[in-house]
Amino acid sequence: YLENHNNLELAIVNSKFQKVVSGAKESILRLEKYCQKVDIVAKILPVPYPFHSKLLRPIKHQYEKVIKDIEFNLPKIPVYSTILTRLYEDRDIAKENQKRKTDIV
Repeated sequence: YLENHNNLELAIVNSKFQKVVSGAKESILRLEKYCQKVDIVAKILPVPYPFHSKLLRPIKHQYEKVIKDIEFNLPKIPVYSTILTRLYEDRDIAKENQKRKTDIV
């Protein structure tokens, strides 16, 4: 389905059986109807923007400028990263803080 719909993209693979698709709201609603038709369980997440989507690229630089001076700290409770497949560690936070300071021109 995704190959035939340029405005949808696979955003996250949480597991073999759970994936997140991102895109324009109208396209997501059509995808939900398609999933119902072919007996695939689908749930639309209540989010305000198409996160992890190419649709947000136009505001990437603006977003980076806004957050560049924010200093991230290690979470007070353990937080699992699905991207890193482990809990966040001090080194991850330090690396992100350094990256944001050097990436913004």
